Amino acid sequence: MGKTRKSTMGRLCLCMWISALAVGAYAEELKPAEILPAGEDLCVQKEKKERGTISVTGEARDFFAPDTVMITLTVETTAKTAGEAVSGNGKRAEQVVKALKLLISPGKGDSIKTSSFSVQPVYEYDSLKKRNLLTGYRSRHQVTVRTTKIGVAGEIIDSGVQNGANEVGGVSFVLTELKEYCEGVYKKAADKAKRDAAFVAGTMGARISGIKSISPSCGTETPRPVYRQPMLAAQAAPSPETAIEAGDIAVNASVAVVFYLEKE
Repeated sequence: MGKTRKSTMGRLCLCMWISALAVGAYAEELKPAEILPAGEDLCVQKEKKERGTISVTGEARDFFAPDTVMITLTVETTAKTAGEAVSGNGKRAEQVVKALKLLISPGKGDSIKTSSFSVQPVYEYDSLKKRNLLTGYRSRHQVTVRTTKIGVAGEIIDSGVQNGANEVGGVSFVLTELKEYCEGVYKKAADKAKRDAAFVAGTMGARISGIKSISPSCGTETPRPVYRQPMLAAQAAPSPETAIEAGDIAVNASVAVVFYLEKE
């Protein structure tokens, strides 16, 4: 019994050794890719990492008429007490807002809102006492008008000033749906990036064969509005209407692309 078991174990070990030897000999005749399929994946990945690339940025610009204007007006009142300053300024601000509402269309999205409010003490330097003395209080009420009625911008300013506004804080023209305007400009920028990349690659005996990354950006360049008061109007009336020329808004887009390259 002992001899039979020992003999069987011996034959088993011998068979395993012969099998291992045969596999080793056969493996030497095979290519590495055939022995280790995973190795092929690593080679492919390495090849992809080593593919040539070309980086190009395409830029484009279009001009559009603004669809919304925003005007900021400030009402300021100074009084001996804070209460008097706030009360007096509130009445003037209310009068300004009431007049401006007649010029816009709230039902179409136009609005007037309070953008800031403040009350501050007013000091004056007394040269005899060599120190600042409290002389009163200043109340400031700032309102911002937003309207799609571009043509009434000058009228809004005139009406605001005539009804109590002390200062025109700013006039800005905008494109409310910027994304819609950017789409067409993006296409022009992307097409330019592709054409430039293809041309440059061709001069080097290569061609673009894919995209590695894309980085788009789009924004506006708003012109400064021009204020004009026609000479004829100035001669005909003591308070000529303020005319504002909005101008067009520039929409700038850029598309930075990294292309893969292949030899032609």
